[in-house]
Amino acid sequence: MSAAVRTEPTFASEAPRKLFELPEEILFGLGFYDVTPDGQRFVMIEKDPFELRPLGLVIVPNWTAELQARMAAAGAPHRPNP
Repeated sequence: MSAAVRTEPTFASEAPRKLFELPEEILFGLGFYDVTPDGQRFVMIEKDPFELRPLGLVIVPNWTAELQARMAAAGAPHRPNP
């Protein structure tokens, strides 16, 4: 947001206006952004809009045994490990 202000003869501010749309990651504090030292620009890291977001990571130890158990429960024929 931006708003023009004046300080003389007294402080006054115009209505704020939106400068640009922010990526969801930045709005919710998950992105990286900063203001340049001269205060003239914003810099931010933005995700590629076509990039798929990871849904999470699931680790299944001993997954082959679980797969065999699920296949047996489904009635699939059992094939021994080589």
